[in-house]
Amino acid sequence: LVPARIHLKGREQIAAAHAVAAAVRHLSELEAAFKATDLAKAALDFGLPATMGKIEQRIAQLTEQGALQKGRGAMQGWLTRADALALEARMLAEIAKGKGVVPSIVRASEAGPLLQASANISFGMTLNAGQEAAGRMILSSTNRVVAVHGVAGAGKSSLLRPTAQIL
Repeated sequence: LVPARIHLKGREQIAAAHAVAAAVRHLSELEAAFKATDLAKAALDFGLPATMGKIEQRIAQLTEQGALQKGRGAMQGWLTRADALALEARMLAEIAKGKGVVPSIVRASEAGPLLQASANISFGMTLNAGQEAAGRMILSSTNRVVAVHGVAGAGKSSLLRPTAQIL
C-alpha cells in the first residue's frame, strides 16, 4: 500500500501514501468494504501533512494498480482490498466443499430441548426463539461450516456456550 522508493517522493506524497495505507488497514479491520469517502476521511484524520487532493490521487493510484477494487452496481462508490476479495473467494470455495459432508451431531427435533436444558441447567438462562433456531441449525447441520449472523447484542455468544457444551 506504500510505494517502493517512497523516500524519493515529495513530503505531501509521502504523507498521503502513509495516511491512505494506514486508513485502508484501519477500515479493513472493521469491514471488508468501505466507502471511498470514508477512506479519504480516515486518511485525513491521521493528521499527516497531506491535502485532500493528494489523498484522492493516492486512492486513485491504488485503484489503478489493483490494490483496491471498486464496487459495482449497488456498491458503486465503495472500495475493498484485492486480497480481501481473494480471501473471500477461498472461504466460499471451502464452504462449498464442506456442504453436506459431515453427519449431523443431533437431529433437529432433539436439538431444541437439549439446548434449552443445557442453557438452563449450566448457565441459568433460557434461549430465545432465534438463539434456539441457530443452535438447532449448528447441531443438526451436515455442513462442515455453519455461520451464525446477527447484530451486536443479539445473543450469539450466549447461544454458543450451551451449544459447545453439547458438542
